[in-house]
Order: sequence, then C-alpha cells, then structure tokens
Amino acid sequence: MKVYFDERSAAPSGWIAASRPQQAIAYMQTGNVEVINLQTDQSTDRFGTTMDIMEWVKRAILNYGLIPPRFKFHGDNEINRERLEIEVLKINSLYRVRGQGARRFVE
Repeated sequence: MKVYFDERSAAPSGWIAASRPQQAIAYMQTGNVEVINLQTDQSTDRFGTTMDIMEWVKRAILNYGLIPPRFKFHGDNEINRERLEIEVLKINSLYRVRGQGARRFVE
C-alpha cells in the first residue's frame, strides 16, 4: 500500500489519500504500508502534523516491532524536508537497534 499524506491536495493515482495524521497512522497500523509520501509544507494543524506521524513510527518500532515504510516527501519547504530526513535517519537507527536490520530508507 502507498499512502499520500497531504492536508490540502488529492493523492496521485495509485496512492491512498490521508489528510490527517491519524488516517496515515491507521493505515500504517495494518502493517501493509510499503511507502508513505509526506507533505513538507504542512501548516500547524489542530489535528496534528507530519512530525506526529514520525513520532508514532518511532514508538511503533520500539513497542510493536513495526517494519517502517519507505519515506518520500513532497512540497517546497526545504527546512521541513531536512527535519523529516533527520527523523528518517533516527527511525532507521531504531529499526537497526531492534535487531531487524535497516530495510527501508528515504527516497
């Protein structure tokens, strides 16, 4: 499954749309998400942000042994993109520490 997280835009063909972090997390809880494409220019939102998704992934790796999806990013906010890429490095490090090996990386 490929999940496209964006609070304002429709998902491209072949992707499942998630407009709120809770939706993206619900898809990931199925264990079937291979790739998630996250918005970099998200505004602060009362329903949560892209960073909430990243924090959930880290907790799920530690608590449930989640195999993290591959991460892609869309949007023009380079500062947020860099922050998200740092989070992906943390996620991959956590996954390696759990003894699973690093399988998925940012694209």
